[in-house]
Amino acid sequence: MRKAMIAACAIALAVAWSSTPVLAADDTSVKDKVKTKAEDAKDATKDKMETVKEKAGNAWDKTKEKATEVKDKVKDKISGKKSKDNDLMAAQQALQEKGFNPGPIDGRMGPKTKAAISDFQQKENLKVTGSLDKETKARLMTASSSSSSTTPSASPSTTSSGTNKDQTGPPAAAPSTQSPSSGGASSTGGTSSGSTK
Repeated sequence: MRKAMIAACAIALAVAWSSTPVLAADDTSVKDKVKTKAEDAKDATKDKMETVKEKAGNAWDKTKEKATEVKDKVKDKISGKKSKDNDLMAAQQALQEKGFNPGPIDGRMGPKTKAAISDFQQKENLKVTGSLDKETKARLMTASSSSSSTTPSASPSTTSSGTNKDQTGPPAAAPSTQSPSSGGASSTGGTSSGSTK
């Protein structure tokens, strides 16, 4: 039995040694395959990392916005003021003046108000969030104040008292203009008459 085992081990070693050069030849192609797979895995990992970074950045932005909103809500509750409602009402009014439909101007953030804010943000090339953030509020109030400053300056010129003064002025000027003309014509006539005599 020992002889059979020794013979089996010898045969196994002979087969292993004889197949080693074949495996060595395949080893270069295996190395190339492994190298290619490693590069593919590296590229895939790089792409996934970029995606993860992008998602993390978006999540961070959302977290900052929510934190700001919560901070503002807490600040409003502590101060006891309804400045948020007043700001929202002013924003709704400004949106309506700009031609967007915020729904009823009630100081509440409803679906129409969110849609109007989103449309305004898109038109003004702002980040479209659908909420009244600082940047959107600043642009809306700037646009609103410029249009509201235009309205008061336009209102006095269109008042009825200004129009009456304008209408009263020309008739008073017309008789005085006609009197010198007629006086000039009569004096010319008088001069003509005087020349004739």
